[in-house]
Parts: sequence; structure tokens; C-alpha cells
Amino acid sequence: MGCPVNLRVTCGIRLKPPQQVTLNSFKMSKYLVTVARFEAFIHATKYKTDAERQGNSSIRNAKQDINGPGVNWRCNSAGKPYNEDEKKEFPVIYVSYNDAKQYCQWLSTKTGKSYRLPTEAEYEYAARGGNKSRGYRYAGGNGIDSVAWYIVNGGGTTHPVGLKQPNELGLYDMTGNVWEWCSDWFSLDYKTTPVENPQGALTGTLRVRRGGSWYNTDVLSGPSVSLGNAPDYHGNFIGFRVVEDL
Repeated sequence: MGCPVNLRVTCGIRLKPPQQVTLNSFKMSKYLVTVARFEAFIHATKYKTDAERQGNSSIRNAKQDINGPGVNWRCNSAGKPYNEDEKKEFPVIYVSYNDAKQYCQWLSTKTGKSYRLPTEAEYEYAARGGNKSRGYRYAGGNGIDSVAWYIVNGGGTTHPVGLKQPNELGLYDMTGNVWEWCSDWFSLDYKTTPVENPQGALTGTLRVRRGGSWYNTDVLSGPSVSLGNAPDYHGNFIGFRVVEDL
């Protein structure tokens, strides 16, 4: 699949078998964070994303990865600005782990609740259907076309959230559409230590992304696949959703 073109970024990939863990109760958002929701955060805080500070973003297409000058969260996967209706429907992209974390902090302050990015263990548990799991290969079914936008049916672009079949917990796009940032440091030697509420590696240079995207094959779309990118990386195939501590 190749790594995103960015000389300051290395990329890792790990496929691992399921491991037994114990997690505290949490609530995961039904949908990916949309452009409109992210825009509310930007307007409220005047925050500048990594893409805005660096002046460009990685645009991946079927032929190559290119750096798109001036491309940021306001843009679609081709690097063109969204219209107002599209902002309400499409998942925000070109956001880094750093940006997603700042969004969670703002949302927590705004609501008085505790929002954050999911841990890798939480993401996989939710993607597999949690306590309602039916053991599907992908999040919501054994046939990927019914639950995910991926390289075969994605048309080379992101899609509005919630159009595919949800998983057993009613969560949409846990497979495909866009990769999703998790809070863990990426490690090829992932160990669920401690077994209760594992947080992943203590240190690292890459942050975890999960779930696959419109660009990827079915092989990279299963719930056990984990990739890593630098915390300031921002491309047209990574977004995020939030979890709430209960």
C-alpha cells in the first residue's frame, strides 16, 4: 500500500490476532466527526491546524501522493473546498492527531463532559460489535461492500457519513471511508499490558490509526489492522471520532 509521501513521516503497519482485555464503560460517537462539527471548533477557538501551519497536506489518489499547497480541513479528498451542504455530510480530513486531540479538549470544555480519542483496544472492541458481536470479519458484516467504502467501491474519494450498514452497536464507518486516529502510540510489538484498560506503548514517534479507508483494500480494512503516522501528519484519508468517558 505504501506510506504517505512526507519526508518527516515514517509509517508502520501491524496485523495482530485478538487479545483478551477488560475495558471500563465508554460511549463512542455513532458517526465520524464531520467538517461542519470541526468548523464549529475552529470558529470557537481560532485554532490553526497542522495543515494550516505547514501550508500543505498530503493528497493521495490512485496514481500517486502529492503535497497540496493550501489544502486543509476545509477541503475534500481532491483538495477542493466543500460547499455548505457537504460540510454537514462528509467526514473531516486533513486533520492530524494533534488537531483531533485539541477538538476533544474543546468539546469537553464546551459540554462539561469528558471526551477524547479512543484507545486502540476500545476502537477494536467497538468495531467488533462489543458485547453484541456476531464475529463478523468487518465492522457490521462479512461482506465488506455492505459496510464500507474501500478501494473497490470508493470511487477514489470519501463519502458522506452513515451511508453504509452500521455494525452491531449501531456505529457507522468503523470499517472504511477514512482511517481514524486513536490515542495510543504505535508499536509493532503491541502488548495489552495491563490487561485492564490498556493504553498501548508508553512512548513512540507514531500515533495509531484504525479502520481502513476509501483508498485501501479489504486486507487492510479488518478490525485487527493497525497503522501508525506521525502526530502532525494530515492526509485525505484520515479523520476521527470521539469517545465519552462514563
